[in-house]
Amino acid sequence: GLNIQDAEIVGFVVASSCQYLGPISYPEKIEVGFRANRIGGSSVEYGLAVFRAGQTTAIAYGSFTHVFVNRLSNQSCPIPAAIRSALEAVLVAAE
Repeated sequence: GLNIQDAEIVGFVVASSCQYLGPISYPEKIEVGFRANRIGGSSVEYGLAVFRAGQTTAIAYGSFTHVFVNRLSNQSCPIPAAIRSALEAVLVAAE
């Protein structure tokens, strides 16, 4: 639901981090877990983890944060309703 080419609202990546726990190389198969860690008024923090295919221990994990911005004003704005709904479906509450 986010058209980065010509939508009125776009997402800017404003922060990212990654912790590498082990090596992996081509042609090994990987699986990636994805979730929303936190949803704010105009931003969302995503969480990701990389696994060797079929394994349960991550070889890397990290996060990145999108801030939603009005393309014309270059100011942060509320997350569009359709995008917020999709994000809420993958939100994992902090324990």
